[in-house]
Amino acid sequence: MKSFLCHCCGARFSSGKPQNPQRDRGYGSCESCHDLLARDYAKCGFAGHDMTEAEARAMLARYA
Repeated sequence: MKSFLCHCCGARFSSGKPQNPQRDRGYGSCESCHDLLARDYAKCGFAGHDMTEAEARAMLARYA
């Protein structure tokens, strides 16, 4: 398990999942922020890519 800092709320959390390669080193998103982030990514995109809320939720489930 690695320790990460949530880029949304700033909480420290541990996860065994790999880090999203589009993130700065040491940052991810905690479980409590996933709903908010999925809606935001669907509205605004992520890392220059448009995505649906379902695609955003799948990405958030895959990475820390």
